[in-house]
Amino acid sequence: MSCSFARGGFLLGAGRHAAQDLQQCGGSHGRAEEQQEREEIDYRQGEARPEGRAAARGEHHLARGYAAATAGAKVPSSSEHWLLVDGTNALYRAFFAIPGLRAPDGTPTNAAYGFVNMLGKVLREERPDRVIVVFDARGKNFRHEIFPEYKAGRDAQPEDLSVQIPLVHELVEAWRIPIVELSGWEADDVIATLVARAPADAKVTIVSTDKDLMQLVRPGVELLDTMKGRRIDAAAVEERFGVHPSQLLDLRALVGDPSD
Repeated sequence: MSCSFARGGFLLGAGRHAAQDLQQCGGSHGRAEEQQEREEIDYRQGEARPEGRAAARGEHHLARGYAAATAGAKVPSSSEHWLLVDGTNALYRAFFAIPGLRAPDGTPTNAAYGFVNMLGKVLREERPDRVIVVFDARGKNFRHEIFPEYKAGRDAQPEDLSVQIPLVHELVEAWRIPIVELSGWEADDVIATLVARAPADAKVTIVSTDKDLMQLVRPGVELLDTMKGRRIDAAAVEERFGVHPSQLLDLRALVGDPSD
């Protein structure tokens, strides 16, 4: 098992096994986290700025609630607005929406440009209390062990997109926004865990168009399609699929999903 605390420091996995992974990874971060929790970052006013080399490496961006989350407990009630960004989904959308954009030296920049513009716009409009960007971990995960052909029909990630990922991570870290990337788990798994452990009275907005995440929709939890400026609530899910969000998993199991 490998861990990735360097990119923001706030890691949550999906379910019991991922939580155990996180506890193993997080042992050396407890005391530092206690002080880092005290730092208030006002994303709403755009006043969060990196400080020094540690900030550039993303080493002191631990979000409040880390200790409670990795222990399997909910973060204390707060009536906060949480913004969870499906970074992998947003990167792909930006990459294909703005083709051909490159730096003077020929380096592709379309995905990074589109991603940062999207994130800045969402932060200005949503004004969240907490924001986390989540990416798929590279390599295989537990689903490949269950079904080796999982996603075998998908094309490989374009090289012009792959080379932009480190740049996007650096740009997000420069805003002092935690990045979550946990080996063996997908962004969907991490986002589902964050939703499950959010305070009961928190408003959670998931920035994604991934239909797999629609099963998480319920009162207080919505999806946001930034491309179309559309919010997806339970009524929107039922209109599209004919079932309640809680029934989507059963529906997908019955009809299948060629994309996976």
